Amino acid sequence: MKKKVKPIMLPTDGASHLFIDINKGRNTLIYRIFGGVKPQEKNKGNSPQHLYFLSDEEIKEGDWYIVGDRVLTAVIMPISSKYRKIIATTDKSLGIMESVDFTDRDVKVVLPWIPESFVKHFVEANGGIDEVMVEYKRMYKTERGSTFEARDGECPTFNHTKEWQELKTTEDNEVIIHLPEEKMYSKEEVGNKGRYFMYSLIDYIFSTPQEELTELKKHKAFERAGELYKNFIEKN
Repeated sequence: MKKKVKPIMLPTDGASHLFIDINKGRNTLIYRIFGGVKPQEKNKGNSPQHLYFLSDEEIKEGDWYIVGDRVLTAVIMPISSKYRKIIATTDKSLGIMESVDFTDRDVKVVLPWIPESFVKHFVEANGGIDEVMVEYKRMYKTERGSTFEARDGECPTFNHTKEWQELKTTEDNEVIIHLPEEKMYSKEEVGNKGRYFMYSLIDYIFSTPQEELTELKKHKAFERAGELYKNFIEKN
């Protein structure tokens, strides 16, 4: 099971391998594998950054979420649905306190991490990635209190008291990512799209009464057709 989430990048006061080189106005995104950028290096033109994956899931007490460019933890409930929950990050200091079964102790569980492979891909795109797909798993709780993961397409054959979806991670606590597949258009398809906009323009010109079809309207129609085709090319 896959869900769409939004990656965003925010500055951090801590050290990070990901940073923006703002020297001479370059604003170049860089990922340094060995040795991160420390906060004191900001005066050298480097701005440390962290990546976050945001989801529209319900924000519960103890969860982390984003407000503007601030990373906050949910303390006073409820949290407005306009804010987005952090489900994964490159900031390994973020964690959630969870209770230990059969004890009165709480432990800090670190949030899932965004894998290095995605960070590199994000840098190569200079931050130009608006969405990714991450894997989730279906979980069930039996009447006896045990939990298990259901396989894709599998329905439980026993009575269960609870069912929920949970972010799937690797043994290294990294989320499993699937980038949206890019659609490839043939030369013929691109040509057909251009002809569609052209024929739509011609149809508009000939179907509009001549007394209403001013030169300004014709000019705007040509501009609009060209704009639509240009947008199609840029997006695909």
